[in-house]
Amino acid sequence: MSATERFHEVANDTLVSISDLLWPDAKLSLVIYTPRKPGLDIVLKDNPIDLNEILSTLRRAGLSIDGDNAYKRDL
Repeated sequence: MSATERFHEVANDTLVSISDLLWPDAKLSLVIYTPRKPGLDIVLKDNPIDLNEILSTLRRAGLSIDGDNAYKRDL
């Protein structure tokens, strides 16, 4: 098993343990990113999860989709 596969396994097991401690209906996600290296991005999330709700949560925390970013430049 590669180090990346092992990380995914351990991270998933940890998220399941944390999720069990959350209040009912709470959802959990983990995003790991490396700036300028999107191939290394990792997104782990509960199933089913509404990605729009995750974005709404990030916006409430100050995320702005109106600023400059690599995705917009690539379009």
